[in-house]
Amino acid sequence: MSYRLLIPILTLFLIETNASDAEYKFVVVEGEPVTLNASESVQVASFDECTDKCEQKTECVLAYQSNSSDPCYLFDWNSITQIIKNEAGGNGTTAFKVYTDQPACELNSAYLLNGKTYPLHPNDTAQNLWRIDTAEDGWTITYIDTKPSENLICGNFTHNRPYKDGCDPKCLITMVQLLAVPGPLTDISYDDNMTTWNECLYHCHRTPSCLVVYFNPELTPMCRTFTGERIFFLNRTEASEMGGQHLALKLPLSNKSCSYTTEELLNDKYYYPNNRILQFFDRTFFRIRTTPKYYKISIYQDETVKHNPRGPGCEMNYQISVMYNDDKDGKNLPDPNPILCNRIKKAPGITADAAREICNEWDGELATERFFGYFNPCTVTAAQLLCDANESYGWQYGISCAPGTPRMWVGVRKNNVTQQFQWARPDWASTTNSKIYTCKFPKEDPGGPWFMNKVEYTWAPGQPDNSPGNDCGYVQIEKNITNWPGYGLYSSKCDVGGTHGFVCQTLRQMDKGIPKFMDILNEYGQDPAKIQQHPYKIQTKYDPGYGP
Repeated sequence: MSYRLLIPILTLFLIETNASDAEYKFVVVEGEPVTLNASESVQVASFDECTDKCEQKTECVLAYQSNSSDPCYLFDWNSITQIIKNEAGGNGTTAFKVYTDQPACELNSAYLLNGKTYPLHPNDTAQNLWRIDTAEDGWTITYIDTKPSENLICGNFTHNRPYKDGCDPKCLITMVQLLAVPGPLTDISYDDNMTTWNECLYHCHRTPSCLVVYFNPELTPMCRTFTGERIFFLNRTEASEMGGQHLALKLPLSNKSCSYTTEELLNDKYYYPNNRILQFFDRTFFRIRTTPKYYKISIYQDETVKHNPRGPGCEMNYQISVMYNDDKDGKNLPDPNPILCNRIKKAPGITADAAREICNEWDGELATERFFGYFNPCTVTAAQLLCDANESYGWQYGISCAPGTPRMWVGVRKNNVTQQFQWARPDWASTTNSKIYTCKFPKEDPGGPWFMNKVEYTWAPGQPDNSPGNDCGYVQIEKNITNWPGYGLYSSKCDVGGTHGFVCQTLRQMDKGIPKFMDILNEYGQDPAKIQQHPYKIQTKYDPGYGP
């Protein structure tokens, strides 16, 4: 039987679970745990049932519910360290488990929640203890001693990092549990027949190809894993919105990052997968960033020409775009145009606004037509045109520019002031007399060279359509290309679908502050000579014999 007593001064509620001399009881306060990442969620009909669930579980030291319609969250020993009272910004009701001989109707909350230490097991006061202290903005919990090693290995992947054994070699692959769900552009998953979150979590941990694992009891199957090239964004969410869902991210730690807190691991840090997480290309590393909306996953490559098949300094799934100028003897001259990286991303039905947001999150912009012929699918100079090298990825990773008539959002948008269309980055267009070559069409001969000296807008016939709301633009590639340039721009509303995807442009890794691959290797203590290498031919100037 449970009893409640209102303490007006402290606005605390007290619950006593079973009157006796010394036993576990609950002190209930108006407050909220600082994070719910390490909790177990259960559905209950009342907060009394929530505390009953905690009472029935030996490891549980705290229970929380934000309101009567939300799940109950149970926290085990060593999983939560701070409770924020509602007056300081918290929201909800929290029950502290305490071990005391105070009578149910006379519990002294101020005493029990300020400097008192409690045991996980009544007959063991030497280990597995927790102390509750009152703070200005709520309460803190300090854990004394540790669980036996057979019960707490690598911190059991709880939120409360760093772990005592976190830098042990066996713990250098860790799982970070997040309040998040798979975000935009998430590709196909690998489904596994796991029926509990714990099974699902450890399945990902021991599966080399798994980078992100997601558990949803409403799906069949419930457990889904994602490799590095299949997931890009994790939508941050509130614990009350998870409804039994769970998500975790696998991170390979160095001897430096193994000492980070959970927040530090997610705050713009770089990781080297080596052989511990598969499905990454040779000589790659990845980055985790936290934004108000997302946890972002970005994959980078060795920035040197020798080891990057897509172009020096371009990220995975990007193709380089370089302008050239030659002197009278045909030798390359320095060109003032920036070297860019292009990415064609399949995203059927995406709107222009959503595509622009994603490009911005990828540190770039929707693509600018760098020169007349830029969006042509013909293989000419691999280091200049957009589509040719992306075809090797097919429709799974990007848009093949031939066959069909793909439509892709690009960075042409109407200026709100001038009401004229302009490119997102006109400074990325070639206006310095750069030289390009084109394919040989039936009506075109020699295929170049052409010299580019103005910002181009290659509108299709009858375009742009300046009807109200047609403020964005996409490029459409001709199905049977018979005339140069083989594509045209079309105006459209920004909030409609109808395209196959979009084209992003970004600066190279070294031009936007990404660490060198060697710097990442040094943090992980890796010998560069022992890292697998695959040298590729990178085209750095026009070669009529290059390509089909």
